[in-house]
Amino acid sequence: MAMPDQRPPNDDPGRGDPVRPGQAAAASADARRTRILAIGAVAIALVAVGLTAWRFLAPAGAACQSTAWDAAPSTGDLPAGWSIGATQYDVDRMSMRLLGPVPQDQSSAQPVVYATITCYPHDAAGAVTRSHAAATAAGQTVSSRTDLGDQGYTALDPSGASFI
Repeated sequence: MAMPDQRPPNDDPGRGDPVRPGQAAAASADARRTRILAIGAVAIALVAVGLTAWRFLAPAGAACQSTAWDAAPSTGDLPAGWSIGATQYDVDRMSMRLLGPVPQDQSSAQPVVYATITCYPHDAAGAVTRSHAAATAAGQTVSSRTDLGDQGYTALDPSGASFI
């Protein structure tokens, strides 16, 4: 003969069966592990958001800036009689004036080259394309220069000034 079940019926469906001592420790360990994983995931997400924000908010690369600023030739690399007349540094560029040899006669002007070295950390090709189009729109004679790189060109304005 079987013994009748002595437990009272469970009227509260949220109550469930009583927790046995071994089950309580396992449930507590699982909850702790879940909390640690959640905190780790939040920390990784915060680091990712921080790195992304830094990438967009930080100034353009310092390497790009120093490349432009360090582009001046040494005096030993200049042709005979040439010198650097003046140099101006801006955020992402350097402008300089190169002076040629003083002419022997009084009727000739001293040759001068104005050079600007600009750093484009993003979309340098777009900047060169716009510059090329602006020179053409201004009525300058524009000629491609493959010896100057992918988009190299020379623009000659009506006064005879040449831009490379």
